[in-house]
Amino acid sequence: MSLLLAVAAFTAVPRARAEDTARSRAASDAYDRGAEAQRRGDFATAAQEFARADEIAPNDVALLSALEAALHADDAALGMTLTARAAARNGEGAAVDLAAKLRAKFGGRVGRVRVACGTCSATIDGGAVAPNVISWITAGKHLVVVRDGARAIERPIELRAGALEEIVLPTAEPAKPPPPRAPEGGLSPAWVWVGLGVTAVVGGVTIWSGTDAIRQHDVFVTDRCDQAAHTGCAGLVDDGRAAVVRTNVLLGVTAAAAVVTGALALFAVRWKTGETAFVLSPTTGGAVAGLRGSL
Repeated sequence: MSLLLAVAAFTAVPRARAEDTARSRAASDAYDRGAEAQRRGDFATAAQEFARADEIAPNDVALLSALEAALHADDAALGMTLTARAAARNGEGAAVDLAAKLRAKFGGRVGRVRVACGTCSATIDGGAVAPNVISWITAGKHLVVVRDGARAIERPIELRAGALEEIVLPTAEPAKPPPPRAPEGGLSPAWVWVGLGVTAVVGGVTIWSGTDAIRQHDVFVTDRCDQAAHTGCAGLVDDGRAAVVRTNVLLGVTAAAAVVTGALALFAVRWKTGETAFVLSPTTGGAVAGLRGSL
């Protein structure tokens, strides 16, 4: 165990030194870019680069250079960011005095914005800002965009000088189950099937009655009752007339049952799919009408 700890400590030292070297090189490069921009009179770029150098590797010289460049560039937002950084270090001397000068000049022109969220990214007017950290922004109208995964929220704000605007990204609410469907009005579809059954039964009896009437007419003709009346013809006439009347009555009942069943299916029954339709199927010498629906 001691050997493992010793090896880990031995390898961690060069790694830490390599990281420090890379950080120092990045800070030095940023400072050099700031110095070059300052020589060109581009104080806005110089202030940004000096501030970046101090952020990578805190250094009082870089901070003082950034404060001076921000003052010359009249960059109120960056200037106030740098004064807050100087105050956090509890330093003294030129940087502290210059920070007080910037605070007096820029304090009435900026406000603060903090985007509060868990893991998100945020921009203000297209420029990236760190979430959960106070950012100094020039007073006025701005557009804040917060992205968290697939969600994106745009929030226009009008920042007042000296104010703190906090934007909290709401947590995603779980999907709510749809409310239970209220029972729909109407009769049960079973009534249609009952109606169809009654229509079919009465229709079957009607067909039998019509067939019986035709049979009795055939007997009437076979016995030559249409040519000369004889014993038994009177009974055939009475039976035939009764069969015709019976068949006509049954036809009416069948038609009425079919009409009532169709009306129930179309206007009174609660179909699950909400679909009913008449079906017309061609047959030899005519067609058969019916209803199509679902329970």
